[in-house]
Amino acid sequence: MDIKQNFFQLYSLPRCYAVDLSQLQNRHRQLQRKFHPDRYVTATTADQRLAVQVTAYLNQAFKTLKNPVARGVYLLELAGLEPLAVSKTQMPADFLLQQISLRESIDDLPKSLNMDQDISELFNRLQQQYKAIEIEFANTYGNGELSKAEVAIRKLQFMERLEQQLQLQAEVLMELK
Repeated sequence: MDIKQNFFQLYSLPRCYAVDLSQLQNRHRQLQRKFHPDRYVTATTADQRLAVQVTAYLNQAFKTLKNPVARGVYLLELAGLEPLAVSKTQMPADFLLQQISLRESIDDLPKSLNMDQDISELFNRLQQQYKAIEIEFANTYGNGELSKAEVAIRKLQFMERLEQQLQLQAEVLMELK
């Protein structure tokens, strides 16, 4: 196994944003069965070390390709970009205002009279926006508009953090009920 090939090649997947997750999962299981260190217990020390390296590479690749944000970042990195570089923080003003509004809605949840409904509605809003940004990323990346794709992937990262914040807030509020 060549651990220098890119993650898409490793899993025999096309190098694009849309990934068939069941195909990824199946291929991961196949590769894990073939290269898992337990299969190399009686092998030479060098082969055992290689099995550990291959398994670590497989796990890193699987984790990256399974996560939409990590996959998008990886695609952009393969294109020679650094989408999450500290120097690249500029975001569209309307998107930032939308983020502030969503964060305020999350912060206001403890005051809600219909908390369960408000939490559910917020999750739905976040998921709809996330899907729209995923489409934006897929289209801009697919059309070779890499600077726009970088912005879209940073937006996805924002949305992922917001969803995590909402999940945490919902868990805390449910415990207080």
